Amino acid sequence: MEVATSSLRSKLSASFRAWWETASRPLRIFTVGGSTVGVSVLLIQVSGPDRLIFGLMAAGGILLTAAFLLDLYHAALRAWEWPLGKIVGTLGATMVVAVSMALASVTVKEATGIDPEHLSYAVTFLAPLMAGFLLTAGTMLVVVGVFVWFVIESVWGVLRRRPGSGTDAKPVNTDKVLIRLVGVFALALTTAVLFDIGQHSYYGVLTTTARRFTYHFEMYPNDACAFGGERVRRLTDDMVAVGRSTEQGLVFEQRPCALGETAQDTLGRESVGTDPAPEAATSPPDGRVDGDEAL
Repeated sequence: MEVATSSLRSKLSASFRAWWETASRPLRIFTVGGSTVGVSVLLIQVSGPDRLIFGLMAAGGILLTAAFLLDLYHAALRAWEWPLGKIVGTLGATMVVAVSMALASVTVKEATGIDPEHLSYAVTFLAPLMAGFLLTAGTMLVVVGVFVWFVIESVWGVLRRRPGSGTDAKPVNTDKVLIRLVGVFALALTTAVLFDIGQHSYYGVLTTTARRFTYHFEMYPNDACAFGGERVRRLTDDMVAVGRSTEQGLVFEQRPCALGETAQDTLGRESVGTDPAPEAATSPPDGRVDGDEAL
């Protein structure tokens, strides 16, 4: 009995090693991730919910998602070899850049209250960060179409293997079908959870970045239109944007100050913008997150 059991173990171990050596990298990652999630589910059933177990399950979900993304990356490389793939890829990249610039402009405007046409460096700096946010949101929409495409491709492969289809029919890679179906589901679930949890905090990061970049790199100190500790950006011949640090964070305003005037000359004038007057700057404009102190 022990000999038979030992022989069975040896055969199973040899079969698994042979399969592992021939399996693709996405399939290996998928196997490890799926096993991790399965073990996590069993542990939850036995010992109940626990942070460590949920962390283990999250790690398995990340591996499942990584396996799908790797498979999708290889598919994208194959598609890029086609003329139509190059056209679609170029158009898609152009659209992402344009939308990212537009969203960055909106974020800069909301964060500072200053027209973004005067803050071109801040908009350009923020655009790549906005592109990551945009691609994450777009993934949630694309994943449905990808799922449908993978299902159609897999079903088409099965149909081509029907009896009498000839020798030209390509064999169905059941491993690839499995990794695509489960990988797409894992990607959809992981993306939805991360986007729902992280969208507000990430937007806060973008807003804080826009405010700090504007204050440190788009404005300059020691200007005639600035009071002590303020930084200034000239908007027109008669108007300037002013930024300053307070206990609540960075505060921006726009106030009249013609060329050749000083800050003392502007006292008594009505200020405009997000901060009516220097002494009234007790709270920054909407969009600032807690802890947005000046560096």
